[in-house]
Amino acid sequence: MQIDIPVVAMLVALSFSSMASAATEAPVRAERESFKCFISTNVGDGVYDFSWYAADTRRNMAELVGQRLANSAMAAKGVRVYASEVHECVPLSHDFAAQKARTLDEAMAR
Repeated sequence: MQIDIPVVAMLVALSFSSMASAATEAPVRAERESFKCFISTNVGDGVYDFSWYAADTRRNMAELVGQRLANSAMAAKGVRVYASEVHECVPLSHDFAAQKARTLDEAMAR
């Protein structure tokens, strides 16, 4: 059996190029985005920052209810803060629809 080396080399090169193009065509998931949410908690209303994929916003908003939130001011007093209702979440660069949320957001240092 005689092997034609140029043919084998061409087949190997084609297989590597098809593997490389398949790797570059893989779907890329969007990057995480920063969001701010207007939330009612056991200690009052507040604006909290989060980071997630934009496509997951509705699911993440629903999952926040009942969750413990990071609140350094309350943690310093030994109070745990829990979300009771998520009113709205918007990208960090956008404004809230609710006036109360906009007022709280403007008072936050970022």
